[in-house]
Amino acid sequence: MKDFLRQLRWIVLVAIGVLLGVFIVQNAAIVELQLFTWTVSSRRAFLVVTCVAIGFVIGWVFGYTTRRR
Repeated sequence: MKDFLRQLRWIVLVAIGVLLGVFIVQNAAIVELQLFTWTVSSRRAFLVVTCVAIGFVIGWVFGYTTRRR
């Protein structure tokens, strides 16, 4: 059973990697992000991945502080 779960984990990780690669290739356009007077030009995929990562960190921090209480 452990071998099956280990193989399943690798299959899922490879599938996520392939999907991430396809996402990055399809969203290679340069876009501008504007916040007040601050402007950044970057690839769309990088901005989306960065926003998702920030969301995970915020969720982890708030989840961690909620669990400690």
